[in-house]
Amino acid sequence: MKTLVYAFGRMNPPTAGHGKLVQKVKQLAQRERADHLIVVSHSQDKHKNPLTPQKKVAHLKKMFPQTKFKASDRVNPNFIKQLGLLTGKYDKVIMVAGSDRVQEFQRILDRYNGKDFKFDEIDVISAGQRDPDAEGVTGISASKMRLFAKNNDFNSFKRGLPMGYSGSQQLFKDVKSGMQLKEDKHHTFSQFLRG
Repeated sequence: MKTLVYAFGRMNPPTAGHGKLVQKVKQLAQRERADHLIVVSHSQDKHKNPLTPQKKVAHLKKMFPQTKFKASDRVNPNFIKQLGLLTGKYDKVIMVAGSDRVQEFQRILDRYNGKDFKFDEIDVISAGQRDPDAEGVTGISASKMRLFAKNNDFNSFKRGLPMGYSGSQQLFKDVKSGMQLKEDKHHTFSQFLRG
């Protein structure tokens, strides 16, 4: 039986919290001797989806090397359509989702299995709990990261990324650009001086 461990999300922008999802997908794939794939939505707008799909995937691949990412597209925009593309390639799919979405996704997948896609077995597993009020990685969200970009708070933005991510400055610029915010030259220069 060929198995795929799968996740779908906006990840706009990617955060250290998304690292928990990536880690869970890869751990399950290794345990199940399965392939893995994380699909990110292609949606783009200046409010909730500032990154282009191409920039988002590029940052994710740099943040989480040896992880298979791809973006959805207009023809196959959601996780159901994306699973349809995988029909015939896998017998079993394990979808990893946030703890608050597990039951909802399982219900949807059960409803569409045999209609929009076909797998012998399809299960949804929790990536773990997220407390939006928690400090650090546990409480970080893409919404908070966009707010840090809007407030030109690079230091808080950087703390919301995986430790040591070398593309943090570029991601900050990309998010601000996608939100159509002006770059603060003084902030950029002072960050440059601090290293």
